Amino acid sequence: MSRISTFAANNLLLSQTLRTQKNLIDRQLAVTTEKKSQDYKGIYNDSRRLVNVENQRDLLNRYIVDNEQMDVRLKLTTSATDGIQSTLNAFRKRLNDFASSDTKDKTKVADIQQTSFNSLKSIQDLLNTEIDGKFLFSGSRSTTKPVDLGLTTLTAFQAKYDGATVKYPTSRDAHLDTLSVSRNNTSEKSNWLQFEERNATSGLSRITSTSGEFANLSAGSTITLSGTGGANDATYTVAAVGNGGTTLDLVTEQFTTAAASTGSISYQNPANSAQTLSVSGTTLAFTNNNGTTADTLTYTNDQLDSLTVGTAITIAGTSTAANNSTFTIAAINTTTNTISITPKRLTDQGLQVKSYTDAANGLTFTDGGAAADSITAPAGTFRDANGVNLVPGTQIAVSGTGTANDGNTYTIASVSTDGSIATLVSTDVATAAAGQNGTLATIHTTGSEYFKFTAVTNMTFTDNGTAADTISAPAGTFRDASGNNLIAGVQLTIAGTGSANDGATYTIDSVSSDGATVTLKTTDAVTTTAAVSGTATAVTGAGSVTVSSYFGGDQLADTHRVDENRSFSLDLNAANPAFEKGMRALANIAQGIFATEGGLDQNTDRISKALSLIDGALNRAASDPAPFGTTEIAGSIEQAQIDLGYHRVLISDTNKLNTEFIGFLDASVSKMENTDLTDALTRMLDDQRSLEASFQSYARIRQLSLAKFL
Repeated sequence: MSRISTFAANNLLLSQTLRTQKNLIDRQLAVTTEKKSQDYKGIYNDSRRLVNVENQRDLLNRYIVDNEQMDVRLKLTTSATDGIQSTLNAFRKRLNDFASSDTKDKTKVADIQQTSFNSLKSIQDLLNTEIDGKFLFSGSRSTTKPVDLGLTTLTAFQAKYDGATVKYPTSRDAHLDTLSVSRNNTSEKSNWLQFEERNATSGLSRITSTSGEFANLSAGSTITLSGTGGANDATYTVAAVGNGGTTLDLVTEQFTTAAASTGSISYQNPANSAQTLSVSGTTLAFTNNNGTTADTLTYTNDQLDSLTVGTAITIAGTSTAANNSTFTIAAINTTTNTISITPKRLTDQGLQVKSYTDAANGLTFTDGGAAADSITAPAGTFRDANGVNLVPGTQIAVSGTGTANDGNTYTIASVSTDGSIATLVSTDVATAAAGQNGTLATIHTTGSEYFKFTAVTNMTFTDNGTAADTISAPAGTFRDASGNNLIAGVQLTIAGTGSANDGATYTIDSVSSDGATVTLKTTDAVTTTAAVSGTATAVTGAGSVTVSSYFGGDQLADTHRVDENRSFSLDLNAANPAFEKGMRALANIAQGIFATEGGLDQNTDRISKALSLIDGALNRAASDPAPFGTTEIAGSIEQAQIDLGYHRVLISDTNKLNTEFIGFLDASVSKMENTDLTDALTRMLDDQRSLEASFQSYARIRQLSLAKFL
């Protein structure tokens, strides 16, 4: 072997060459990227500060992006708000023009009501503006449509809100009320309501619940009743909420039966809507026909024969104040001089007339032997709330006497003139007991029960052991007046079977499809009894009470952070007083058909009230008092525009400041990251020459041998 170079020498030279080559590549990369290093390790002296500066810069960039997205939302919100402002301003001008013209002209009334309805639809559409699948005016429920007024046509709107018996809400609370309840929230009893045609105290129809489910409702709310077996399914306006939220008095239209007395009737001249005609000194007699039957009045002055169906008449001066009001004619018979009106009232159902408790040993139960048994109490006991003796068929439940009569339900056959003695039907058996304390409770009017089945050897009770017990009867028995199966939670009271089931109350869990068999709650236990007579009764009525608001969102504010130190709350939603007052004003103008008692021409005071609401919706400085007598919450479109403008200016100024600050941070980052290009080029060329020299030296050493050396 003649070469001088050794393996170790070659490796050493090669490693030096490769190291020089790596340095050259690093220099080339630095020149290309103009960065000192491709990782933080290469600038370890400045890495900590660089990371902090870059994080701050990136955070500001994220704020800018978020602010730009929020600004788009604010632009759309501002655009929608401006549109609502334009709509209300245009309508206010039209309404002012209408107010200064003939407000009883049919064409002009129709025009202003159609305009108000169209404006209402426009505002609904604007408040339902969405971006990126999210609604702008829904609060935190951004995927829920905020406004649904259920608008289709003006005719349909006026059919729902006639302006007389069903009025559009006039207060904010009533406008935003929501409720959906179909049973007692404590006991879960489904037959939980009493419906009273005319309450003795208020003179109005009344709904009474078994607990305070109505406590959060407001007078003026619009409620919808359903599931009452057809007896009272309809829409009503709440007149008052009372007794701890257990009662609702409803706006009612009906005559009070009254003997003939002198009075006057005024009405709009059909030939000249601006003129009011009046017939005075006529004798009027009123008849309340109860239930759904039309109420009637008779008159003696043939001048009234010219009246037509649908005309609104105002009665005044009669001896019964309740009849001195405005009504719409449903029918007129000029032969009998009779005017009929369609009443708006509840039908008695589940009516609790009285609950009498005696603590002075005043109750006596008499076993009449072959004659009918009876119950004796102080005079006036067996009378209803109006002081009228209870009618035959009324049922009485006895408790607290400490006798065998407790738990029994007795049916009245007759009541003595002074209301002190109730003679029972011949099938009822009372246990003789004199001078007892106790309670005659859940006395209800016969025929007003929500459900009653009178069996004639065709009701069977079955104890199914560990399985749920049942009550069976002929097909179709356990159904309400509408033909629908009784719902779960309805409680049946048993009487007259002559078994241990008498006096017991059982709760329905389900009803067979043919309405023949009731399956009870597993906690209820019956005594097996086959094919017996007797009654199964649910006195109080079932039904759902629903109150729906136009607003489907919520009023939670959305907080937007502009930067680390500043943020703002965006709480502009469709329930904002600015929008709510405007919609309420428009709807109150749109309701009611011309020439009826609820029509705008008959209720021209709505014009000034609507104008007041619109002014409050548009202007911060509106100073008119609350037009409907309720406190109005401050809030206007003008204020909303100011707030939106402020938010946009804040975003704009903040983004400008952040952009400028990002420029400073970028300069600092560049100073730490970027290389001096001249210095980098010089070092790269030096490394290139060193690499070339290394390769040349390595090649020469590889060529050396002893022969060449010698």
